[in-house]
Amino acid sequence: MAQISYGTITITDTTDIGQIINYYLTTKYSTGVTTEDNTDTDGWGTWQTYITPTDENLPYLWNYEKIMGTGTDIPLIVTEPHVIGMFVTDGTPGAPGSPGRGIVEIQDYYLVTDDININAIEEYVLTTDTTVQSSITYYTKSGDQYIPVTSPASDANPYSQGWYIQKNNWTTEIGVINNVDKYLWNYETVTYSDGYKEYIGPRLLGAYGDTGLQGIPGEPGTSSYVWIRYSANSDGSNYRETPDENTQYVGICVTQESSVPAYTDGRWQWSSYIGADGAALASAIPLYYLQLSGAAAPTNPVNGQEPPSGWVEIIPDYVEGGTYWTCIKNVLINADISPIYGTKHKEASLNHTKESISNLNKKMQFFLQIPNEGFIVAGGDSRYNNGIPTAGTPTTYGYNTIMTSNYLGLRYQDKLLTQLSDSSLSFYNPTNNKAQIILDNNGLTLKDINGNTIALYGSDTILGNPSGAHLELGDSDIIFYTEENKQAAKMTASALEIQRTLAFNEMQLGARQTNANTEFVAKWKWQYDENDDSIFLAWI
Repeated sequence: MAQISYGTITITDTTDIGQIINYYLTTKYSTGVTTEDNTDTDGWGTWQTYITPTDENLPYLWNYEKIMGTGTDIPLIVTEPHVIGMFVTDGTPGAPGSPGRGIVEIQDYYLVTDDININAIEEYVLTTDTTVQSSITYYTKSGDQYIPVTSPASDANPYSQGWYIQKNNWTTEIGVINNVDKYLWNYETVTYSDGYKEYIGPRLLGAYGDTGLQGIPGEPGTSSYVWIRYSANSDGSNYRETPDENTQYVGICVTQESSVPAYTDGRWQWSSYIGADGAALASAIPLYYLQLSGAAAPTNPVNGQEPPSGWVEIIPDYVEGGTYWTCIKNVLINADISPIYGTKHKEASLNHTKESISNLNKKMQFFLQIPNEGFIVAGGDSRYNNGIPTAGTPTTYGYNTIMTSNYLGLRYQDKLLTQLSDSSLSFYNPTNNKAQIILDNNGLTLKDINGNTIALYGSDTILGNPSGAHLELGDSDIIFYTEENKQAAKMTASALEIQRTLAFNEMQLGARQTNANTEFVAKWKWQYDENDDSIFLAWI
């Protein structure tokens, strides 16, 4: 803090100066005035931040200043109050006195400098300028007076002319002091109504303070220890250094001792670090809503409530012009609110699929409208009239589908390939248009190329070429024949007899299988010896 009293100043702070506030007081007292307001004393008055007029009752105008630091409401300097003006009246009796005068203006000027000794407001020194500087006022000296040089010639040499300049550059703005320009000075001009100007100052307002001396060392600090332990119990009993699957409480204790305190020590603070079991998702169920054409969009289901009418778990049948909406119903366990619903949204892909299925159904309905006279789908094209299929004749190209009220047939050109009726399915030989495979209520019937029936039931049924390898189905046995039309094996209800005779490259004799055992008597194979060009039987 800095205090000033009529030129005496003490510098104790380095805070920058933010502003200077002038206070004014009109009073009847010429001495003893302080900076305090004193409305209880007659003729004292109240300090104001503007000039108050004097009169016969309050003839004295007082002034003091508060010099404020930046960023603080506490003044750095408070100057002593002093009289700066007085009301004057004509004296009576006697000769008339001088006319009274009032104060017109008070202006403060500031200077930041490295000079702690400033004895006069206006100090002049000889200039070293050799050319005229337009921003500088030059002076000539006449006795003790310094007279400004008006309109100096541009080619004049101020130095050779012996001109002076002001040493100090006073401004109306408060400058910033630093470790070079350490001092802030101030003076005031008071201009009166009769033109007289009074100069007050200069005076030192503040100074830059260097770094202070090292302070007195503080007392040694006290060591502290922070202890952290875990326990399965809320009181911290049976605590341990590290947590495990049973611990759910953590304790913190701060001590000055280097040993961990007991759990009963009142400085422990225990709290749970494991919360209650959270909600679990039991199921996520898609919900569907079909918005009909022209109807309003559905509202989103509300959490904790059953979905509004229209929201269902199975996709509704599509209605032309409708729009599908979906949202997810989340069913939770251990939850305060369940179910929880997702945000509804239009299901564009579902709308497209359902619409496609609807169109496909229309096309299927078209093909199932079969008139009595039948119709033909030839080469992939349908013959119809106003959406109703009509009869036609098969074309001579490609596959043709024939559909009548009695059967459905498939042709290739003019040859029938298949025929499906309500009682049979037949497959035709395209070379002679005769059915060779017939499936009906009597079973499966096979026919050869000549149309002769090959029965698959009854006595002595033959499958294959009777003169070559074939299979005979009897009432009580099945006999297999080789290509030489010789019996190779016979199967009855009680045994399988293998009676194959000598073949080209292998011979097997006497094999028999019964319910009790299996016997293989002998088996040989023909082999060729290149050394002596001979063929012989070898045991295998």
